[in-house]
Amino acid sequence: MTALLIKHFLADYVFNPAYEPTDKHIYGSKGSLAHLGTHMAFCFLALMWFLPLDIVIYAMLFDGWVHYHEDWIKTKYLYKRKGLSDRFRRALTGLDQLIPQLTKPVLGICLGMQLMCKHSEEGDTKGLGIFDVEVKRFSNQVKVPQIGWNQISNLQTKLFQGIKEQEFMYLVHSFYAEKCKEMIAETNYDVAYASALKKNNFFGVQFHPEKSSQAGEKILENFLKC
Repeated sequence: MTALLIKHFLADYVFNPAYEPTDKHIYGSKGSLAHLGTHMAFCFLALMWFLPLDIVIYAMLFDGWVHYHEDWIKTKYLYKRKGLSDRFRRALTGLDQLIPQLTKPVLGICLGMQLMCKHSEEGDTKGLGIFDVEVKRFSNQVKVPQIGWNQISNLQTKLFQGIKEQEFMYLVHSFYAEKCKEMIAETNYDVAYASALKKNNFFGVQFHPEKSSQAGEKILENFLKC
């Protein structure tokens, strides 16, 4: 287990060419395939000292398959849902009253940000109402979901201190928050939409800072200082 954790750290954060800001993460792209090869290589190196060669080879191939299809798996099995309402209303029982009353800094990432909005077209779901904004689905004029790197602009608040305009962030989503007064970052895909929101002590980002290399790490660091 320790070896695999070390492998993921090295492949994702040290030797990961897919995190180059000029290389949008499209599966089959040069950066993506290099990332895949890095994962498989480190899987082999991490396990070869502990397991027989044939098991190591199977593990390496499985690791490569999982990482190549990672976004597809998430989209098909985790994000393809009948609607947010049933599962999340059960999960939020009691929390829908508690969360809006929190006074410490709160950060919602991806779906977490959407749940803090007032309403989502996904499952015709009522949100927590922290952000006074609707969550809409991308049109069929673009590929849905949006999977990969896209830029953020019009950056505001200390959350983006040290982050340059048009920085690339990693996103996986089919729904988006409309532009609104709480918007502190903007992204364009099909339409211009709010990729980050802030109201009082509540922050939300549509992108995944934990998957967005050094810029994403900086945003998380800024949040911890809020």
